[in-house]
Amino acid sequence: MGKDLKGKELGIGYTQRKDGLYQARFNHHGKLYCIYDKKLKDLRQKVLDIQTQTNNVSENPLNTIILDDLFEQFYQTTIIPFAKANTIKSVKIDYNRCNSEIGELRVVDIKAANLQIKINQLMEDHYKPSTIIRSFKILRRIFDYAIDNDIISKNPCKNITLPNNQNIHQRVLTVEEQDKFIESIKGDFYYNILMVLLSTGLRIGEACALTWDDIDLENELIKINKTLITGSAVNNSTMFGEPKTHNSIREIPITDDVKGYLTNQLKQQKELRVKLGDKWRGKGEFSNLVFTTRYGSPIIHKVILTHINNIVNNINYLELIQAKVEKRDPIYFSSISPHVLRRSFATRCFEQGLKPKNVQKILGHSSIQTTLDIYVHVIGDELKNDLQKFKIQSNCVTSV
Repeated sequence: MGKDLKGKELGIGYTQRKDGLYQARFNHHGKLYCIYDKKLKDLRQKVLDIQTQTNNVSENPLNTIILDDLFEQFYQTTIIPFAKANTIKSVKIDYNRCNSEIGELRVVDIKAANLQIKINQLMEDHYKPSTIIRSFKILRRIFDYAIDNDIISKNPCKNITLPNNQNIHQRVLTVEEQDKFIESIKGDFYYNILMVLLSTGLRIGEACALTWDDIDLENELIKINKTLITGSAVNNSTMFGEPKTHNSIREIPITDDVKGYLTNQLKQQKELRVKLGDKWRGKGEFSNLVFTTRYGSPIIHKVILTHINNIVNNINYLELIQAKVEKRDPIYFSSISPHVLRRSFATRCFEQGLKPKNVQKILGHSSIQTTLDIYVHVIGDELKNDLQKFKIQSNCVTSV
C-alpha cells in the first residue's frame, strides 16, 4: 500500500512524491505504466482510462485499425452515400492535408499531443487558420465515428488548440483596388466572366456552370441551378453538380452592365466557334456553356485563380516600375481569389444601401448570418471613419 506525505494510505501502486506529485505504477496486459498528476482524483481517472482503453483493444478487433484505414471506412460508409460530389471531394482533400505521420498510427494510440504536433506543423507551413480548422473538423468526425464503434472512449480532438480564425481579415477589394483591377483586365480574354463575377457575386462554380438557356436577357434574369465540379471524387472528371445549398438555386436580376458583358461574351464565343470549326471542344453537355476556355472547354476554378494571380503580378510589376520612377516605396496589390470578387460585390451592395435580406437572396446564402458578417464589417469601417470626423470641441485648450 502506498501512502501520501502525511502517511495516509492511497492504495496499491499509488504514492506521493516529495515534490507533491502523485504517482501510479501498475502493470496492465503485460505493459508497465508509470504516470503522474498533481491531483489524486485525476490520477485515478488516468489509470482507469488506460485500463478501459487497453481492455477494449483486446476485446474489439477494430482496435488494431490504423487511422488511414478507419478514414476509408468512414468515407465509404458515411460520406460517399450521402454527400454531394463537391463535399465528397473536399472531405478527402481535407483529410489528406493532415494525415501524414498520424495516418499509420493505430487509432487507439493517437493522443491529443500527436494532433497538436500536426496542427503546429501546418501552421509552420503557412496554411490558413480556416484551412487547418476545416481539416481537423474532419478528424473530429472520424474520432466520433471511432467512439460510436467502441474503438475509443474519448475524442482526442477535444484537447487540442486550433489557430484563432475569429480575427482573420477576409480580403475585400477597396473601391480604388477594384477600379485598378478592372482597368488592368480590359481587353483580357476572361474579361467578361471576371466582370460578371464582380457584378453579380456568383460563386466561381456557378458562373462556370452557366449555360445560355440560364440567361434570360428579355426578362433580365440569370437562373442559378447548378455548379461545375472539377476533379470529382467519383470519377475524377469535370461534371455538373447540384448547387451548394437549396438557397443557392435562385434567379438574380441582370443589370445593364451585366447584360453588356453577356452580350459581348456571346459575340466573342460565336467568333471563336467559327474560327476553330471542328477544333471547338465544347461537346455534349458542355456545348452550351456561357463561359469557356479559348478552345471551348469548361473553365475550371484553377484556370481562373491562376489567371487572376497573373493579373495581380502584372499590376505589381507596373507599380514597382512606377514607384522607382517616382522614387517611393511601391504599394503592392495583395493577392485575391474568385471568392474575393464575390465578397467585394457584397461589400459594394451594402455600401450603396441594399438591405441584408436582399443581398442574401442575390448571393444564395443559406444563413442570413453569413451575409450579416460582411455587413458588420462594412458598417464597422463606416463607423470608424465617421468617428474620426467627430470632435467634442473644435479647439481644445488646456487650463492651468
